[in-house]
Amino acid sequence: MLTTLPVRPKPPFDNCCLPRFAQLATAMTGLEFPECRLPDLTRALRETMMQFELAEPDELYNLLAARRDHPVKRAFISHLTIGETHFFRNQPQFDALAETILPELIARRRPQRRLRIWSAACATGEEPYSVAIVLDQLLPDYADWDVTILATDIDEQALARARRGIYSAWSFRQMDETVRVRYFITQGRFNELTPAIRRRVTFAPLNLVEADYPSLLTNTAQFDLILCRNVLIYFAPATTRQVVDRLYMALADGGWLLVGHAEPSQEIFAQFATVNLPDTVVYRRPCLAASAHTLSSPPAASLPAAPPRMSTAALPAASHAAISSVSPQPSAAARVAAPAGDGVTACQRARDYAGRRQWREAEQWVGLALEQQPLLGEAHYLHALLLLEAGQIETAITALRRCIYVAPTYIAGHLLAALLYQRQGEVRRAAGTLTYARHLLQRYAIDAVIPDTDGATAGQLLTMIEAQLTLPGVLPERTTLVQS
Repeated sequence: MLTTLPVRPKPPFDNCCLPRFAQLATAMTGLEFPECRLPDLTRALRETMMQFELAEPDELYNLLAARRDHPVKRAFISHLTIGETHFFRNQPQFDALAETILPELIARRRPQRRLRIWSAACATGEEPYSVAIVLDQLLPDYADWDVTILATDIDEQALARARRGIYSAWSFRQMDETVRVRYFITQGRFNELTPAIRRRVTFAPLNLVEADYPSLLTNTAQFDLILCRNVLIYFAPATTRQVVDRLYMALADGGWLLVGHAEPSQEIFAQFATVNLPDTVVYRRPCLAASAHTLSSPPAASLPAAPPRMSTAALPAASHAAISSVSPQPSAAARVAAPAGDGVTACQRARDYAGRRQWREAEQWVGLALEQQPLLGEAHYLHALLLLEAGQIETAITALRRCIYVAPTYIAGHLLAALLYQRQGEVRRAAGTLTYARHLLQRYAIDAVIPDTDGATAGQLLTMIEAQLTLPGVLPERTTLVQS
């Protein structure tokens, strides 16, 4: 005799309660739900209720409407968002990347050996990993470069899958077999991305409809290339315009933006230059002419030096044991080879070693720089970056406080300190530090490039700081200009 398992009834959703759920879902994600998409919304609501064994729609609504984060919210977003993607999706765009866009960026950035790329709405990671593969083929000296590939999505469950880098055959339907064999390890029915490529992409949660980007606090600024494909079509027109405006601000001058072929009309991208490439259209932020600015720079003596750029995003999660102390001391080998001088040369050598990922040597040389010149702000800043690489946030903050104490006008120190205060939950202190950085930046010409800020200009940093300070709960009612 066959026995049948009881079938759980589908949670009830009628035309009376759907509009309020649609309004709530739009507020959470920016996605629109016209009548043709109400079945998608209903499916996501039912799957969420069944997953958490909720009995009534009102119970689900109250959990979704609550301000605090909750697993139900994360699950609902995962059920709701459209995560269908695959490697090298839209081949003409990847041809444009491989043949035009990335070669142009590599040639332009070669003097600095720095490249910043953002895959927005990355879903399960096939897009940013595809970019990393193309870049691996175009940049044989990759190890000598400071490359950031940031991948963000609102769906944290999709990000967890992306970090694992394990995919089924369906994700490879547009990938050349030789590429798959080169970059993936077969594991039964699945393929696992090689660790070398997987480590090159950093995943982080980000909601495109929220106004917390561009910002140095979320590492969402000064990108050379942004991919935001096949997501804008699901936003309301006003939301789309706001997102596109923020993406424009997140690009460096001359930076490229790739969107999907079915995205909104070119009128939405009017501030960009339109570039027609074979079988695809891409957008580019124009380079601003310096002559268009009229503000004057402060006296040269008051400006910090402009050493080669290095940021925390450039430091991979490796060799933590090489960085251990708050006040590093040079080794005997470093002392023997020590150049005479004021510490600047030793600091430069520390940067060179860090750029080559030789962390122990970088630690030794920055220690020598501080021994030769304890008041060298850029050496304290570099020391803080090395400590961050080791995961030592508290001691990194200590190093930054020393940086700011000995070099009060070193803007990068204030900005990084604000980032760390924000991460530590010290919102008032972060706001005060940002406010003082704004005070310093107002002394510069708006097109002046600020050292150690990914090539950002004073005007761009001021815009980002203003956006950050206007977020709810960030700026206290009475914030004074204080130094950290």
